[in-house]
Amino acid sequence: MDLLSSLRGRTQRHLTKYRRRLIDNWLRTPPVIVSFWVMMWGIDRALAELSLSFPPSVIALVLIFMILVVVEQLLPKGVITWILYVFHPGCCFLLKWMAVLFSPALVTIPLMEFIGIAEVFRLTAVFVVGLFLFVPGTAYLALGAKRIVALTQNLTRTRSSNAATIARQPVLAEGETVEGSTAHAVPERPNEPLLVLPTPVWPPLQEAGQERVLESEDEDDPISFATDGDEAVLRRIEAGARRPSRVSQFFSAFPASRPPPSFDFDHPVSEVPDTRLVANQNPPIVLSTSKGGESKVPELDLSTRAPPNTQPKSNTERREHSITRRPSVKKGSSRPLSVHVVTYAVLFVISSAIYGTTGVITPLLLSWNILSYFAGMFLPDRAKRFLHPLLTSVALTWALIAVIGAIRGSGFSEALKLYSNGVKYLQVLTPSANSPRSLPGAGDILLSVLDASVVALAFKMFEHRELLVKYGFEVTFTVATVCFCSTWLHVLFARILGMQPALGLAMIPRFVTTPLAIQSANSLGAPTSLTATVVVLTGIVGAIIGPTLLKFSRINMTDPLVVGLATGATSHGIGTSSLLVSFPDAAAVSSLSFLLAGVFTVALTKVPPLQMALKSAAGA
Repeated sequence: MDLLSSLRGRTQRHLTKYRRRLIDNWLRTPPVIVSFWVMMWGIDRALAELSLSFPPSVIALVLIFMILVVVEQLLPKGVITWILYVFHPGCCFLLKWMAVLFSPALVTIPLMEFIGIAEVFRLTAVFVVGLFLFVPGTAYLALGAKRIVALTQNLTRTRSSNAATIARQPVLAEGETVEGSTAHAVPERPNEPLLVLPTPVWPPLQEAGQERVLESEDEDDPISFATDGDEAVLRRIEAGARRPSRVSQFFSAFPASRPPPSFDFDHPVSEVPDTRLVANQNPPIVLSTSKGGESKVPELDLSTRAPPNTQPKSNTERREHSITRRPSVKKGSSRPLSVHVVTYAVLFVISSAIYGTTGVITPLLLSWNILSYFAGMFLPDRAKRFLHPLLTSVALTWALIAVIGAIRGSGFSEALKLYSNGVKYLQVLTPSANSPRSLPGAGDILLSVLDASVVALAFKMFEHRELLVKYGFEVTFTVATVCFCSTWLHVLFARILGMQPALGLAMIPRFVTTPLAIQSANSLGAPTSLTATVVVLTGIVGAIIGPTLLKFSRINMTDPLVVGLATGATSHGIGTSSLLVSFPDAAAVSSLSFLLAGVFTVALTKVPPLQMALKSAAGA
């Protein structure tokens, strides 16, 4: 009796604590996903009428981003606040669990046609060389772009200053001074430079160990809509430093910056906090001190915090207050909460009963796939450096499919076909009269949600719109150069190793997210299954060894611009999802970079002359 009462009390406490979480995940998130699907379905129908082929998820992303910008500029502030409040829980859910959505591409590998041992070794060689070449290369391109912009701005400011100084000087007759007396001629100094470039003066930085610490509730979302603000992120990028080394002496003109904060995403921002604060409930603030002993008040915007014993007066103010609440500045959590594990464990038990009575296997495989990913997240951090949770999810999913195949007596391959049968949201919303309606598999549902997560990145881009506008040249220049070089170098290297033309063409979109990579593969005539596998493996390996490669190359890991570009342009969505926990400031740049990389790569492979040139270079 005591055990039952204790269990009942613990269950009630957990339900009370995570009530808002459960409401957000199971009541507010599904309508957001369905709305994204309907929007992409409409775009797909419009493209079909125009006889065009392009991923509807990318078009939907661009349209939503433009709509958010226009609404912010033209309509009252309450409108954009309401939109962000409605879509916020769904977008947080999609971005936080984006990595697990790539698992179907790896789970279905055994269904691929075997290409031979020799081709596997050649593919591995191209894969490894390309990764080791482009991860640090992208970072150095970003540093070069920053250096070019900094020198250009410095020279522009110097010329403007010199022009203003000359304009303020009075026009004097020969031999006159300002007082009207005769002055001796000043001899010229041949060794004096005509133009002196002043040394850039950077803003003062806080010393190490003297940062402010905010102890408050944890956050559960990669999108905060007002985390530190773009101004704080821009300051960290402008003050970003690189440790001096022989390799990167050319790019060593920037001072050192303090390490960026990382956030714990264990509570959603949509939870409206209790604004009835008392004095001992306010989070403590550690003030940094200057060398002279005077205390410096950290930049802390308290405009969104309601005064003690007050509540927001309207629903609009309440939504704005919940969206703009600042997250805590502490280390992010890389493990799922117990409420998530318990929820999907209960769903797995219920799905097992449904499969035993009706034979419907999709809920069983879907819940097990997600639970397997959770199991990988509980591994020690040292093990996760080499074993990504996505690999654990794939291995355990294979194990369950093998058991189901043995029970059914159909074998592993036949049971694996039940995992993905090609029925995604587009086929469900557009049923064909010639083919019977069938339920989507677990892999099809995950891939459909992956398309929705790409659309959700529009809100992440809107959050850091000022950062993206200011550093548009660095991002565009770096991503365009990487895409062009990656497209041709992979094809030429594959041709040198003697790979089959189709396999060499499948390596071109390896740095592009899966929906766009499949479009590029279709344009080039490459096998889409192999392309999707290479893309997912690139993201996993890049997320695991990418930071190590950057550190080995003496890249400053506290620079959001450089780290975000190097991760997004070479590890696409999987690398970006890892940054959402470890480095949120860099995640915005990473999301933009991998989207631009996808658009540039698709554009390169859609142009007929470039298609012919790439096929010819591959030996087709």
